[in-house]
Amino acid sequence: PPAPPRSGPAGGRRRGGRCAAGHSGWRSGVAATPVTAAERAGRGVSALVGAFRAAFTGSTRFLESFQFVSYSGSMDDATDLRAAGLRVTAARLAILAAVRSGNHLDAEHIAAGVRDQVGHVSTQAVYDSLHALTGAGLLRRIEPAGSPARYEVRVGDNHHHLVCRGCGEVTDIDCVIGEAPCLEPSASHGYVIDQAEVVFWGVCPACRAAAPGGTPG
Repeated sequence: PPAPPRSGPAGGRRRGGRCAAGHSGWRSGVAATPVTAAERAGRGVSALVGAFRAAFTGSTRFLESFQFVSYSGSMDDATDLRAAGLRVTAARLAILAAVRSGNHLDAEHIAAGVRDQVGHVSTQAVYDSLHALTGAGLLRRIEPAGSPARYEVRVGDNHHHLVCRGCGEVTDIDCVIGEAPCLEPSASHGYVIDQAEVVFWGVCPACRAAAPGGTPG
């Protein structure tokens, strides 16, 4: 003869985990505790809070890893960009940080430093930003003979440069007479002169020491 039907609480027949009396969550021989509407709502709220917490934590970690404002001097740089009427972007902040941390870098080396900070940035975009930053007076561009353009964050004081003929090292030196234009030409020819760009050439101590029989200066 067929086996008698298994019963749940209150003698109801089992139907896919729920008895005919409408109870759920019981097993054979164990009385089930009905789940109320309030309990279901509470569980839903808890799940929703957990989801929001996970999403917020993930977003926070993403922003921290992005390091949008972790560059040295970035807060001052952001203020300077706004004062110059330029939009504050991660790439521009990274460019200013790269120039500041290097020694009169050219565009290729600046681009490499920017990519280390913010990921892929095209070389053309770096050139465009350097042009904008130089035009706004936030960077100074110098072009020693036989060298690509170099950039520096020291602006507004009309300082001069020493350039090594051996390795191309560039070193800042203060204005010769302490204020712009630092030098006076023998004749102005009617010009109002406000700046003199002076480059001194020589051989740096490291190159002198590396030369046969050389000693550092």
